[in-house]
Amino acid sequence: MRLFIVFDVPSEPLIKLQKELDFKGVRKVNYFHCTLKFLGDVEDGNVDDVRKRLRRVAFKPVDAIFDKIGFFPNDNYVRVIWIGLKPEDKICLLQKKVEEALEGMFGEDDRFLPHVTIARISSIEEKMKLVDAAKKLNVDRTSFKVNEISLMRSELKRDGQVYTVVERYDLR
Repeated sequence: MRLFIVFDVPSEPLIKLQKELDFKGVRKVNYFHCTLKFLGDVEDGNVDDVRKRLRRVAFKPVDAIFDKIGFFPNDNYVRVIWIGLKPEDKICLLQKKVEEALEGMFGEDDRFLPHVTIARISSIEEKMKLVDAAKKLNVDRTSFKVNEISLMRSELKRDGQVYTVVERYDLR
């Protein structure tokens, strides 16, 4: 089972940004979240252990806010357009707590950057125009509370990915 751990974010401000990025070759994301840890394919026998360990994550809810536009891997070769999240230090600490809960089961991710993917670039002829347009977008600095995390299942289907909640964990 292909699993990852996330917290959800408000979708309305991100849908608005997606509409402004109306370029050929831009695939819009249909589920907005911040991935805290991608687990990959997990054997069915290990899923219960992951669930039990995540139930032990203790963390105070975080008041988060959308920040700025960014690109992976970089501005010159864009594959992903994302929105950063603040406060980075608190979100990174939450991610570290998730890592600690799963210690010994999965490799550690030392390159975590709090963000939400809003678009993926398949092939596009006018990438520089896209990057320029994205840089000019006005990010609505909507604030929201992160008070739960979720263990999610991802299934690749013909129409794209289907996400299912395996279990939610209240941080309060």
